[in-house]
Amino acid sequence: MTPTGAHRRLNVSAHGTLVDDAPEDRARPPVTRTAALRAADGAVQTGHVPALDGVRGIAVIMVMAFHIWRAPVTAIGWAGVDLFFVLSGYLITGILWDLRPSAERARVFYLRRAFRILPLYYGLLLAAFVARPFLGLAVRRDDLALVGEHLWYWTYLCDWRIALGHPHAITFLSHLWTLSIEEQFYLVWPLVIWRCSRRTALTIASLCAAGALALRGWAVLTGQSPDIAYMLLPCRVDALAAGAILALAARGPGGLERVWRWATPTGIAGAGTAALIVLVRATAAYTDPVMSTIGYTALDWACGGLVVAAAARGSSILETPLLRSAGRYSYGLYVYHPLVMWWIVRDAAWLERSEVRFVAGAALGSVLVACTSYHLFEQPFLRLKDRVARRPASVESRRRAIARDAASDT
Repeated sequence: MTPTGAHRRLNVSAHGTLVDDAPEDRARPPVTRTAALRAADGAVQTGHVPALDGVRGIAVIMVMAFHIWRAPVTAIGWAGVDLFFVLSGYLITGILWDLRPSAERARVFYLRRAFRILPLYYGLLLAAFVARPFLGLAVRRDDLALVGEHLWYWTYLCDWRIALGHPHAITFLSHLWTLSIEEQFYLVWPLVIWRCSRRTALTIASLCAAGALALRGWAVLTGQSPDIAYMLLPCRVDALAAGAILALAARGPGGLERVWRWATPTGIAGAGTAALIVLVRATAAYTDPVMSTIGYTALDWACGGLVVAAAARGSSILETPLLRSAGRYSYGLYVYHPLVMWWIVRDAAWLERSEVRFVAGAALGSVLVACTSYHLFEQPFLRLKDRVARRPASVESRRRAIARDAASDT
Protein backbone atom coordinates (compact mmCIF):
# COMPACT_ATOMS: atom_id res chain seq x y z
CA MET A 1 0.00 0.00 0.00
CA THR A 2 1.19 3.48 -0.78
CA PRO A 3 1.96 5.93 2.03
CA THR A 4 -1.13 7.89 1.02
CA GLY A 5 -3.27 4.81 1.48
CA ALA A 6 -1.71 4.14 4.85
CA HIS A 7 -2.46 7.64 6.07
CA ARG A 8 -6.00 7.42 4.77
CA ARG A 9 -6.49 4.21 6.71
CA LEU A 10 -5.17 5.84 9.87
CA ASN A 11 -7.47 8.81 9.45
CA VAL A 12 -10.48 6.56 9.11
CA SER A 13 -9.52 4.61 12.22
CA ALA A 14 -9.98 7.65 14.38
CA HIS A 15 -13.75 7.78 13.94
CA GLY A 16 -16.70 5.67 14.86
CA THR A 17 -15.64 3.54 17.81
CA LEU A 18 -17.64 2.25 20.71
CA VAL A 19 -17.63 0.95 24.23
CA ASP A 20 -19.27 -1.98 25.88
CA ASP A 21 -21.74 -0.38 28.27
CA ALA A 22 -23.80 -3.39 29.08
CA PRO A 23 -23.64 -5.11 32.45
CA GLU A 24 -21.12 -7.94 32.54
CA ASP A 25 -22.85 -10.17 35.07
CA ARG A 26 -22.67 -13.42 33.09
CA ALA A 27 -23.99 -15.52 35.94
CA ARG A 28 -27.53 -14.31 35.40
CA PRO A 29 -29.78 -16.82 33.63
CA PRO A 30 -31.25 -16.04 30.21
CA VAL A 31 -34.81 -14.76 30.24
CA THR A 32 -37.51 -15.76 27.79
CA ARG A 33 -39.94 -13.24 26.39
CA THR A 34 -42.98 -14.83 28.02
CA ALA A 35 -41.31 -14.85 31.41
CA ALA A 36 -40.37 -11.22 31.05
CA LEU A 37 -43.93 -10.24 30.19
CA ARG A 38 -45.15 -11.96 33.36
CA ALA A 39 -43.03 -9.64 35.50
CA ALA A 40 -44.77 -7.13 37.72
CA ASP A 41 -46.19 -4.01 36.00
CA GLY A 42 -45.13 -5.30 32.61
CA ALA A 43 -41.49 -4.31 33.03
CA VAL A 44 -38.74 -5.45 30.72
CA GLN A 45 -36.28 -8.22 31.43
CA THR A 46 -33.93 -7.55 34.30
CA GLY A 47 -31.94 -10.73 33.76
CA HIS A 48 -29.31 -11.35 31.14
CA VAL A 49 -30.74 -11.23 27.60
CA PRO A 50 -28.51 -13.24 25.20
CA ALA A 51 -29.85 -11.52 22.07
CA LEU A 52 -28.56 -8.16 23.32
CA ASP A 53 -25.07 -9.65 23.39
CA GLY A 54 -25.60 -10.29 19.71
CA VAL A 55 -26.68 -6.70 19.12
CA ARG A 56 -23.50 -5.53 20.82
CA GLY A 57 -21.54 -7.97 18.68
CA ILE A 58 -23.05 -6.58 15.48
CA ALA A 59 -22.12 -3.05 16.58
CA VAL A 60 -18.46 -3.83 17.19
CA ILE A 61 -18.16 -5.92 14.02
CA MET A 62 -19.61 -3.04 11.99
CA VAL A 63 -17.12 -0.55 13.39
CA MET A 64 -14.14 -2.88 13.02
CA ALA A 65 -15.13 -3.68 9.44
CA PHE A 66 -15.47 0.03 8.66
CA HIS A 67 -11.99 0.72 9.96
CA ILE A 68 -10.14 -2.34 8.77
CA TRP A 69 -11.69 -3.20 5.40
CA ARG A 70 -12.22 -0.35 2.96
CA ALA A 71 -15.06 -1.61 0.75
CA PRO A 72 -18.54 -0.44 -0.30
CA VAL A 73 -20.15 -3.10 1.88
CA THR A 74 -18.49 -1.66 5.00
CA ALA A 75 -19.09 2.02 4.18
CA ILE A 76 -21.99 2.30 6.65
CA GLY A 77 -20.04 0.53 9.39
CA TRP A 78 -19.62 3.78 11.34
CA ALA A 79 -23.31 3.43 12.24
CA GLY A 80 -22.24 0.73 14.69
CA VAL A 81 -21.54 3.69 16.98
CA ASP A 82 -25.22 4.66 16.85
CA LEU A 83 -26.26 1.10 17.55
CA PHE A 84 -24.05 0.96 20.58
CA PHE A 85 -25.17 4.36 21.87
CA VAL A 86 -28.84 3.35 21.56
CA LEU A 87 -28.15 0.03 23.30
CA SER A 88 -26.27 1.87 26.03
CA GLY A 89 -29.09 4.35 26.57
CA TYR A 90 -31.58 1.49 26.76
CA LEU A 91 -29.60 -0.65 29.20
CA ILE A 92 -28.28 2.10 31.45
CA THR A 93 -31.66 3.79 31.75
CA GLY A 94 -33.20 0.46 32.69
CA ILE A 95 -30.55 -0.16 35.33
CA LEU A 96 -31.00 3.32 36.77
CA TRP A 97 -34.78 3.00 36.89
CA ASP A 98 -34.66 -0.39 38.58
CA LEU A 99 -32.26 1.00 41.20
CA ARG A 100 -34.56 3.91 42.06
CA PRO A 101 -36.02 2.36 45.25
CA SER A 102 -32.59 1.59 46.72
CA ALA A 103 -30.89 3.94 49.17
CA GLU A 104 -27.55 2.67 47.81
CA ARG A 105 -28.37 3.30 44.19
CA ALA A 106 -25.62 5.87 43.55
CA ARG A 107 -22.89 3.79 45.21
CA VAL A 108 -23.94 0.61 43.41
CA PHE A 109 -24.33 2.19 39.99
CA TYR A 110 -21.15 4.24 39.93
CA LEU A 111 -18.97 1.55 41.48
CA ARG A 112 -20.18 -1.08 39.03
CA ARG A 113 -19.64 1.26 36.10
CA ALA A 114 -16.21 2.20 37.39
CA PHE A 115 -15.06 -1.41 37.74
CA ARG A 116 -16.31 -2.18 34.24
CA ILE A 117 -15.05 0.84 32.32
CA LEU A 118 -12.16 2.53 34.10
CA PRO A 119 -9.49 -0.20 34.46
CA LEU A 120 -9.05 -0.74 30.73
CA TYR A 121 -9.38 2.93 29.86
CA TYR A 122 -6.91 4.21 32.43
CA GLY A 123 -4.65 1.22 31.86
CA LEU A 124 -4.36 2.32 28.25
CA LEU A 125 -3.64 5.92 29.25
CA LEU A 126 -0.97 4.79 31.72
CA ALA A 127 0.68 2.76 28.98
CA ALA A 128 0.52 5.65 26.51
CA PHE A 129 1.34 8.59 28.76
CA VAL A 130 3.57 7.03 31.43
CA ALA A 131 5.07 3.71 30.35
CA ARG A 132 5.97 4.71 26.78
CA PRO A 133 7.91 7.85 27.76
CA PHE A 134 9.60 5.98 30.64
CA LEU A 135 10.78 3.30 28.21
CA GLY A 136 11.88 5.87 25.66
CA LEU A 137 9.24 4.85 23.14
CA ALA A 138 7.23 8.10 23.00
CA VAL A 139 9.07 9.57 20.04
CA ARG A 140 6.53 8.94 17.29
CA ARG A 141 4.57 11.65 15.52
CA ASP A 142 1.48 10.48 17.40
CA ASP A 143 3.13 11.02 20.78
CA LEU A 144 4.33 14.46 19.79
CA ALA A 145 0.82 15.42 18.68
CA LEU A 146 -0.51 14.41 22.10
CA VAL A 147 1.89 16.62 24.06
CA GLY A 148 -0.27 19.01 26.07
CA GLU A 149 -3.42 16.98 25.39
CA HIS A 150 -3.20 14.48 28.26
CA LEU A 151 -5.60 16.23 30.63
CA TRP A 152 -8.45 16.00 28.11
CA TYR A 153 -8.09 12.20 28.09
CA TRP A 154 -7.67 11.78 31.84
CA THR A 155 -10.88 13.76 32.41
CA TYR A 156 -13.00 12.09 29.69
CA LEU A 157 -13.32 15.33 27.72
CA CYS A 158 -11.36 14.40 24.62
CA ASP A 159 -14.50 14.39 22.45
CA TRP A 160 -14.72 18.18 22.88
CA ARG A 161 -11.03 18.65 22.18
CA ILE A 162 -10.94 16.41 19.10
CA ALA A 163 -14.20 17.76 17.65
CA LEU A 164 -12.78 21.28 17.82
CA GLY A 165 -9.67 20.23 15.89
CA HIS A 166 -7.07 19.46 18.56
CA PRO A 167 -4.68 17.88 18.13
CA HIS A 168 -4.52 18.58 14.42
CA ALA A 169 -3.09 15.12 13.69
CA ILE A 170 -5.00 11.86 14.09
CA THR A 171 -3.43 9.81 16.88
CA PHE A 172 -3.70 6.29 18.27
CA LEU A 173 -6.04 7.62 21.00
CA SER A 174 -8.44 9.62 18.84
CA HIS A 175 -11.03 6.84 18.95
CA LEU A 176 -11.56 7.40 22.68
CA TRP A 177 -14.03 10.18 21.97
CA THR A 178 -16.92 7.73 22.30
CA LEU A 179 -15.86 6.77 25.81
CA SER A 180 -15.92 10.44 26.73
CA ILE A 181 -19.49 10.72 25.52
CA GLU A 182 -20.50 7.67 27.52
CA GLU A 183 -18.90 8.88 30.75
CA GLN A 184 -20.47 12.33 30.45
CA PHE A 185 -23.84 10.61 29.99
CA TYR A 186 -23.25 8.48 33.10
CA LEU A 187 -22.61 11.58 35.19
CA VAL A 188 -25.73 13.48 34.18
CA TRP A 189 -28.44 10.95 33.33
CA PRO A 190 -28.80 9.33 36.79
CA LEU A 191 -29.86 12.73 38.19
CA VAL A 192 -32.72 12.78 35.70
CA ILE A 193 -33.89 9.21 36.24
CA TRP A 194 -33.65 9.27 40.04
CA ARG A 195 -35.21 12.71 40.59
CA CYS A 196 -37.95 12.79 37.96
CA SER A 197 -41.11 10.88 37.28
CA ARG A 198 -41.19 8.51 34.34
CA ARG A 199 -43.24 10.97 32.30
CA THR A 200 -40.89 13.86 33.07
CA ALA A 201 -37.87 11.74 32.21
CA LEU A 202 -39.50 10.81 28.91
CA THR A 203 -40.09 14.49 28.17
CA ILE A 204 -36.47 15.37 28.96
CA ALA A 205 -35.18 12.52 26.77
CA SER A 206 -37.42 13.66 23.92
CA LEU A 207 -36.20 17.24 24.25
CA CYS A 208 -32.60 16.02 24.24
CA ALA A 209 -33.25 14.11 21.02
CA ALA A 210 -34.88 17.09 19.34
CA GLY A 211 -32.15 19.42 20.59
CA ALA A 212 -29.39 17.21 19.22
CA LEU A 213 -30.98 17.23 15.77
CA ALA A 214 -31.35 21.01 15.92
CA LEU A 215 -27.69 21.43 16.95
CA ARG A 216 -26.51 19.26 14.09
CA GLY A 217 -28.65 21.29 11.71
CA TRP A 218 -27.02 24.45 13.02
CA ALA A 219 -23.55 22.92 12.58
CA VAL A 220 -24.28 22.03 8.96
CA LEU A 221 -25.95 25.33 8.06
CA THR A 222 -23.15 27.41 9.58
CA GLY A 223 -20.40 25.38 7.94
CA GLN A 224 -18.92 23.89 11.11
CA SER A 225 -16.59 20.91 10.98
CA PRO A 226 -18.46 17.60 10.47
CA ASP A 227 -16.67 16.34 13.57
CA ILE A 228 -18.70 18.73 15.72
CA ALA A 229 -21.95 17.08 14.64
CA TYR A 230 -20.38 13.64 14.93
CA MET A 231 -18.35 13.77 18.15
CA LEU A 232 -19.90 16.16 20.67
CA LEU A 233 -22.31 14.82 23.29
CA PRO A 234 -24.90 17.59 22.73
CA CYS A 235 -25.03 16.62 19.05
CA ARG A 236 -25.07 12.84 19.62
CA VAL A 237 -27.22 12.60 22.71
CA ASP A 238 -30.24 11.69 20.59
CA ALA A 239 -28.89 8.16 20.16
CA LEU A 240 -28.61 7.71 23.93
CA ALA A 241 -31.97 9.44 24.36
CA ALA A 242 -33.65 7.07 21.88
CA GLY A 243 -32.53 4.11 23.97
CA ALA A 244 -33.66 5.86 27.14
CA ILE A 245 -37.10 6.58 25.67
CA LEU A 246 -37.53 2.92 24.79
CA ALA A 247 -36.44 1.76 28.25
CA LEU A 248 -38.75 4.22 30.03
CA ALA A 249 -41.68 3.41 27.76
CA ALA A 250 -41.14 -0.29 28.43
CA ARG A 251 -41.54 0.40 32.14
CA GLY A 252 -44.95 1.94 31.62
CA PRO A 253 -48.36 0.40 30.94
CA GLY A 254 -48.17 -2.58 28.61
CA GLY A 255 -44.47 -3.04 29.19
CA LEU A 256 -42.03 -4.17 26.54
CA GLU A 257 -44.70 -5.88 24.44
CA ARG A 258 -46.48 -2.60 23.86
CA VAL A 259 -43.23 -0.83 22.98
CA TRP A 260 -42.34 -3.60 20.54
CA ARG A 261 -45.56 -2.95 18.61
CA TRP A 262 -44.65 0.65 17.79
CA ALA A 263 -40.85 0.43 17.87
CA THR A 264 -40.79 -2.18 15.11
CA PRO A 265 -42.48 -0.05 12.40
CA THR A 266 -40.55 2.99 13.66
CA GLY A 267 -37.29 1.07 13.26
CA ILE A 268 -38.23 -0.07 9.77
CA ALA A 269 -39.08 3.51 8.81
CA GLY A 270 -35.76 4.70 10.21
CA ALA A 271 -33.81 2.07 8.30
CA GLY A 272 -35.72 2.92 5.12
CA THR A 273 -35.03 6.64 5.54
CA ALA A 274 -31.30 6.03 6.06
CA ALA A 275 -31.18 3.75 3.02
CA LEU A 276 -32.97 6.36 0.93
CA ILE A 277 -30.45 9.01 2.00
CA VAL A 278 -27.58 6.75 0.94
CA LEU A 279 -29.21 6.10 -2.44
CA VAL A 280 -30.13 9.73 -3.18
CA ARG A 281 -26.88 11.20 -1.92
CA ALA A 282 -24.80 8.38 -3.44
CA THR A 283 -22.70 8.17 -0.28
CA ALA A 284 -22.84 6.57 3.15
CA ALA A 285 -20.28 8.96 4.64
CA TYR A 286 -21.04 10.20 8.14
CA THR A 287 -19.80 13.65 7.02
CA ASP A 288 -22.57 14.06 4.42
CA PRO A 289 -24.77 17.02 5.48
CA VAL A 290 -28.04 15.13 5.10
CA MET A 291 -26.75 12.01 6.79
CA SER A 292 -25.27 13.99 9.68
CA THR A 293 -28.63 15.62 10.39
CA ILE A 294 -31.78 13.60 9.74
CA GLY A 295 -29.71 10.55 8.80
CA TYR A 296 -28.31 10.15 12.30
CA THR A 297 -31.82 10.42 13.75
CA ALA A 298 -33.18 7.84 11.30
CA LEU A 299 -30.36 5.45 12.14
CA ASP A 300 -30.95 5.91 15.87
CA TRP A 301 -34.54 4.73 15.58
CA ALA A 302 -33.57 1.91 13.24
CA CYS A 303 -31.15 0.79 15.93
CA GLY A 304 -33.84 1.24 18.55
CA GLY A 305 -36.14 -1.08 16.64
CA LEU A 306 -33.44 -3.74 16.59
CA VAL A 307 -32.72 -3.39 20.31
CA VAL A 308 -36.39 -3.71 21.26
CA ALA A 309 -36.90 -6.65 18.91
CA ALA A 310 -33.91 -8.42 20.47
CA ALA A 311 -35.15 -7.73 24.00
CA ALA A 312 -38.80 -8.60 23.35
CA ARG A 313 -38.57 -11.47 20.88
CA GLY A 314 -34.99 -12.72 20.94
CA SER A 315 -33.35 -14.08 17.82
CA SER A 316 -31.58 -17.28 16.93
CA ILE A 317 -29.26 -15.22 14.72
CA LEU A 318 -28.39 -12.72 17.44
CA GLU A 319 -27.81 -15.55 19.88
CA THR A 320 -25.25 -17.37 17.72
CA PRO A 321 -21.91 -18.02 19.48
CA LEU A 322 -20.03 -15.75 17.07
CA LEU A 323 -22.14 -12.65 17.72
CA ARG A 324 -22.44 -13.28 21.45
CA SER A 325 -18.68 -13.75 21.74
CA ALA A 326 -18.10 -10.54 19.80
CA GLY A 327 -20.47 -8.82 22.21
CA ARG A 328 -18.71 -10.24 25.23
CA TYR A 329 -15.31 -8.95 24.12
CA SER A 330 -16.62 -5.81 22.41
CA TYR A 331 -15.09 -3.33 24.84
CA GLY A 332 -11.60 -4.69 24.32
CA LEU A 333 -12.14 -5.08 20.58
CA TYR A 334 -13.21 -1.45 20.44
CA VAL A 335 -10.29 -0.13 22.46
CA TYR A 336 -7.55 -2.26 20.91
CA HIS A 337 -8.37 -2.63 17.22
CA PRO A 338 -7.21 0.90 16.21
CA LEU A 339 -4.00 0.28 18.15
CA VAL A 340 -3.41 -2.99 16.31
CA MET A 341 -4.00 -1.19 13.01
CA TRP A 342 -1.57 1.52 14.06
CA TRP A 343 1.06 -1.08 14.92
CA ILE A 344 0.68 -2.76 11.53
CA VAL A 345 1.04 0.50 9.61
CA ARG A 346 3.97 1.69 11.70
CA ASP A 347 5.87 -1.52 12.46
CA ALA A 348 4.61 -4.36 10.27
CA ALA A 349 4.78 -3.00 6.73
CA TRP A 350 4.71 -6.50 5.22
CA LEU A 351 1.14 -6.87 6.51
CA GLU A 352 0.12 -3.39 5.45
CA ARG A 353 1.19 -3.86 1.82
CA SER A 354 -1.53 -6.44 1.15
CA GLU A 355 -5.21 -5.77 1.71
CA VAL A 356 -5.87 -9.39 2.61
CA ARG A 357 -2.94 -9.58 5.01
CA PHE A 358 -3.89 -6.25 6.58
CA VAL A 359 -7.52 -7.23 7.18
CA ALA A 360 -6.60 -10.67 8.51
CA GLY A 361 -3.78 -9.35 10.67
CA ALA A 362 -5.80 -6.47 12.14
CA ALA A 363 -8.86 -8.62 12.83
CA LEU A 364 -7.04 -11.61 14.31
CA GLY A 365 -4.62 -9.40 16.23
CA SER A 366 -7.49 -7.42 17.74
CA VAL A 367 -9.30 -10.59 18.78
CA LEU A 368 -6.17 -12.02 20.36
CA VAL A 369 -5.37 -8.86 22.32
CA ALA A 370 -9.00 -8.29 23.39
CA CYS A 371 -9.47 -11.87 24.62
CA THR A 372 -6.18 -11.84 26.50
CA SER A 373 -7.03 -8.50 28.09
CA TYR A 374 -10.50 -9.65 29.09
CA HIS A 375 -9.41 -12.84 30.83
CA LEU A 376 -6.17 -11.64 32.40
CA PHE A 377 -6.88 -7.98 33.16
CA GLU A 378 -10.59 -7.12 33.04
CA GLN A 379 -12.17 -10.18 34.67
CA PRO A 380 -10.59 -9.67 38.10
CA PHE A 381 -12.19 -6.22 38.23
CA LEU A 382 -15.53 -7.67 37.11
CA ARG A 383 -15.43 -10.20 39.95
CA LEU A 384 -14.49 -7.44 42.36
CA LYS A 385 -17.45 -5.43 41.08
CA ASP A 386 -19.86 -8.10 42.26
CA ARG A 387 -18.22 -8.31 45.67
CA VAL A 388 -18.01 -4.63 46.59
CA ALA A 389 -21.03 -3.29 44.66
CA ARG A 390 -23.62 -6.03 44.81
CA ARG A 391 -27.05 -5.04 43.58
CA PRO A 392 -29.65 -4.35 46.28
CA ALA A 393 -31.60 -7.36 47.49
CA SER A 394 -34.86 -6.04 46.04
CA VAL A 395 -33.38 -5.92 42.55
CA GLU A 396 -31.76 -9.33 42.90
CA SER A 397 -34.96 -10.92 44.22
CA ARG A 398 -36.79 -9.61 41.19
CA ARG A 399 -34.14 -11.13 38.93
CA ARG A 400 -34.56 -14.51 40.64
CA ALA A 401 -38.33 -14.34 40.31
CA ILE A 402 -38.09 -13.68 36.59
CA ALA A 403 -35.55 -16.49 36.26
CA ARG A 404 -37.98 -18.88 37.98
CA ASP A 405 -40.73 -17.85 35.55
CA ALA A 406 -38.33 -18.48 32.69
CA ALA A 407 -37.50 -21.95 33.95
CA SER A 408 -41.16 -22.89 34.31
CA ASP A 409 -41.89 -21.53 30.85
CA THR A 410 -39.43 -23.87 29.11
